[in-house]
Amino acid sequence: MGETRGRKPKPAHLLKKYSPDRRPEAVPQATGDPVRPTHLTAEGFELWDKVVPELVELNIVGHLDTPQLVAMCEWWQEYRYWAKEIPDHKNVQAKAKAYQQFLTVSAKFGLTPHDRRKIKPRAPKESVSPFAQFLAAKQQLNNGVVG
Repeated sequence: MGETRGRKPKPAHLLKKYSPDRRPEAVPQATGDPVRPTHLTAEGFELWDKVVPELVELNIVGHLDTPQLVAMCEWWQEYRYWAKEIPDHKNVQAKAKAYQQFLTVSAKFGLTPHDRRKIKPRAPKESVSPFAQFLAAKQQLNNGVVG
């Protein structure tokens, strides 16, 4: 007959729980600012102007994220279009689909509190390293003392 399994030792349990392969620390960073599209409606532009500048400020999005941000705004304007239509049971399904697509895309940028927990804003890259700043300050002191 088979033996009953005992409890897994805590170190083995912790090893299985954390795998560096699953969460790589070095994530490539997108640089630059997303490009604001020209084809959105008023609702799409309103969402872009409210959300995107703050995402850029938090260093969550960059230039490479433009297509996903545009898709998010397009789904928002689609949802708003169906929400404004005459309330009708035929429009409910289209409105629900548009909102679900908006939620799916917006989750990638952390627009809800639940999704925000999953996003780690990247630290902005320093243009000058601290060591280079130290050397520059030391050189200025030496130049001031000698001259």
